[in-house]
Amino acid sequence: MTRVKKLATAVAAGVAAVGITAAVAAASDTSHRSSTPAVSHRAASVARQSVGHPTQPGAPAPGSVVVGRGVLGGKPWSVTLTYYATFPKGFTPPSPPGLLHSPAFKGHSLLCTNVVIDGAPEGHATDPWAGCTVVDGARDTDHTTGASLEGNTDKGTTGSRLFLVHPDAAVARATMTFRDGRHATAKVTALPGTAYRAYAIPIASGQTIAAVDEYDAHNRLLNHNTQWR
Repeated sequence: MTRVKKLATAVAAGVAAVGITAAVAAASDTSHRSSTPAVSHRAASVARQSVGHPTQPGAPAPGSVVVGRGVLGGKPWSVTLTYYATFPKGFTPPSPPGLLHSPAFKGHSLLCTNVVIDGAPEGHATDPWAGCTVVDGARDTDHTTGASLEGNTDKGTTGSRLFLVHPDAAVARATMTFRDGRHATAKVTALPGTAYRAYAIPIASGQTIAAVDEYDAHNRLLNHNTQWR
């Protein structure tokens, strides 16, 4: 499914991940904050990937950063942020939602959140820009923060999943507490030269979320959410 739009408001035994430290060494296959979480679920067989897009001749090279990677349920996963200062070759902005004569989307840049689970790109076969959002430059103040569960089940409450968050600017890290008492922590990764940031926490099959706590750089609690599962 293509998500070229402003982002709405919305990790297994032996999890290994960059930027993620579990409080226990085993069995954590592995979310966030919003008081009214909006979950988007994507089958692992079609996990998102937008890497390797062509750029227009003379266009600035895209910036990219790995938010996290590891092994979840025996399958490799990764999350990458990629920013295009100008629309890449082959990308066509979507028609705005609403009325026929609604104004076009604001912005001339593209932010892609590339989620890959077991090497399978969601929507990539039919739409290479799945998971991308039109933004107005490198520091779009209107870019909405939000969270989603990315996994291999329709409901997103069972099986191996990734908890993916574009947090508020003050958030530096997050700790997820599971219902069996285990914990997993992820640091926020920033895309250099931009205001865009994200973190990802893997959730093992069989684990459910008790709470997600977000902290600032001074370890002050900013958000405590218990509505994710």
